[in-house]
Amino acid sequence: MSAQPVSHHGDPHDPVIILTQLPQRLREVFRQEYEAAVEAARAPEGYQSLQAFLQQWSVRAKLYADPAYWEAREAARSGEGPTYTMEEVEAMRRSA
Repeated sequence: MSAQPVSHHGDPHDPVIILTQLPQRLREVFRQEYEAAVEAARAPEGYQSLQAFLQQWSVRAKLYADPAYWEAREAARSGEGPTYTMEEVEAMRRSA
């Protein structure tokens, strides 16, 4: 059996993939929250919370990578556009 390099291309919840998708200004926020989630996951009871954290950030990274997200966010903040919860956005993304 030979050693194979680790691939980060298949799992959208992989922290490396999340980091590469995030805009530079959000990478440190992710890293800090990730460290806290990993620390909490040291206890077996925290493992599912870590998985949920990575799933949420995976969705966020995809949204944050899209310039249209930032335009819609600015429009919503200024009262010029509709507002949506993360759950609504995820449901729209799944149905697209």
